[in-house]
Amino acid sequence: FQPDKAYTAKITYHGSASEFNYHLGVSGYGFRSYKMGGVHLGFGIYDLVVLGEIDWTHENLNVNVSPLPNINVGFNSMALLAEANYRAIQGVWFIGRYEMFDPQQGRSDDPNGDPLNSIKRVTMGLEFFPYSFVEVRPQYRFVIETPSINNDVALVQMHLWF
Repeated sequence: FQPDKAYTAKITYHGSASEFNYHLGVSGYGFRSYKMGGVHLGFGIYDLVVLGEIDWTHENLNVNVSPLPNINVGFNSMALLAEANYRAIQGVWFIGRYEMFDPQQGRSDDPNGDPLNSIKRVTMGLEFFPYSFVEVRPQYRFVIETPSINNDVALVQMHLWF
């Protein structure tokens, strides 16, 4: 039996004005000393869609965390995503995405490769739908991290719906 209860909440608003559609939302989660919160937003106008989200986590640790020995008690982490999609023609979209994760805010990146360094990724690509229920996504992802490692990625995703 667990006497402590977790809580969660989410509020989202969707609206439109002529050809402009938008949404805005916030969410939160908590359990004991662990708390998360986020804000997401998006808008679409004609053939352009822009999405964004930022999330924060706060943890007051009072136990030894052996896999991450350098972590500070009472840390904050943050994740961010921003994406823009543009429909060039029916069934073909250009995609640009920026992602960032900082596992311990306020801590400078260590050039020696500490696992708690922040990481950033920029992805560029296409999303096309050659047939009904088929999506193909060729993309190239630039990975930006400290220390700098040549680990950029070319990838192709395929989604099939049935």
